[in-house]
Amino acid sequence: MKLNTIIGEHNVRQKLVEFYQMVFDKPLNSKGYRLTRLPWHPNCYKSGYVLQHRLIWELANGRFLKIKEIIHHVDHNKLNNNPDNLMLLRSNAEHKRIHKLDKINANYNIITTGLGFNC
Repeated sequence: MKLNTIIGEHNVRQKLVEFYQMVFDKPLNSKGYRLTRLPWHPNCYKSGYVLQHRLIWELANGRFLKIKEIIHHVDHNKLNNNPDNLMLLRSNAEHKRIHKLDKINANYNIITTGLGFNC
């Protein structure tokens, strides 16, 4: 017997919408990072929200982050919170260095590609 015949077509759609909102449709902060409400978290904002990428890194690595530790999105997509895409950095200075190197590499690739080199 199909689920939609048991609880009705409309209810199935509604439950799927509710599930999606619960798991994926989290609010974004002003910088475009996804938030999760966890008022008990030791590093939550006053509003009770935690940056989701920090939370996912903590869950994957079994410890809370220190305030000064930064989580970097390797692919630069702020919404890709896959643990394989999250890199721990010890400070904001280290994070800035990585972004500077990424920008230099991107410019180098544009220049060499334009000249016909495959680097």
